[in-house]
Amino acid sequence: MNSVSVITLVHGRRSHLENLVIGLNQSTTLPQELVIVHMNERSKYSLPSTSFPQHRYQVNSSDTKIPLAKARNEGVRQAKYDFFVFLDVDCIPSPTLVADYLRATQQFNGLIMGEIRYLPKHALPTSWQTSELEQWGVPHPSRPVVNKLVEPTDQYELFWSLNFAITRKNFEAIGGFDTQYQGYGAEDTDLAFTARHKNISFALCSATCYHQHHAVYRPPLQHFRDIVANALRFYEKWQTWPMEGWLQEFVNRGLIQWSEEEATIKIVRDPNSTEIKAAYQETPAGF
Repeated sequence: MNSVSVITLVHGRRSHLENLVIGLNQSTTLPQELVIVHMNERSKYSLPSTSFPQHRYQVNSSDTKIPLAKARNEGVRQAKYDFFVFLDVDCIPSPTLVADYLRATQQFNGLIMGEIRYLPKHALPTSWQTSELEQWGVPHPSRPVVNKLVEPTDQYELFWSLNFAITRKNFEAIGGFDTQYQGYGAEDTDLAFTARHKNISFALCSATCYHQHHAVYRPPLQHFRDIVANALRFYEKWQTWPMEGWLQEFVNRGLIQWSEEEATIKIVRDPNSTEIKAAYQETPAGF
């Protein structure tokens, strides 16, 4: 397994995408291609040149929801090679990320998730060096630290889609991302749970990327209806709740009636514009 297709999705994050492209072009082992899927936006702008081909595609939804699951599946469909590295558009790969994943897949067959180091708000000047990213990047306080190249685990609930790798064979065995999840939330946890159901192993990997800062909503009230719908979809499939923290935040604000023991969620009301605005946070390191 020596040929790599890197896949990323983008909606409105041009500068972050440019940094991802620049970082990928500095890899000690270059990928064979970069597949970029634009979601609900045109792909007219130019990107930094690379020593490998860039292929750009567009996926639209019939509403304003970002079609994450559909776009990731489209990236795989368009990829020419059989080993995929998925990078969130906010992530700048370390120089050894591609090489680390290639070494990891020689030791481990399954779903492989790399490490993420978070950059503070003002970490990226006009130009940057990898040594600066290494200095600025900090681990997420609630995520495990990986001490080896590959560390198998049965904690599938840890999976995030920001930085991971998988072979085409395993991706197809899983069935790809479930496109019944619409908009934000739970589609990546669902992929991991399906991998477990299909007896596909899961491992953490030291392949590192650096997450560029962006403001967040805590809780993500702007995705309120998506989160509720996707949580219900997830519970229907797995009889357990995802995103419990966000759901409890919605309960605390009087938006829904729900408890972990219940099999449904009742929407009391939608958040108003003032509540959504108040949830907007400029976090120090993008957590």
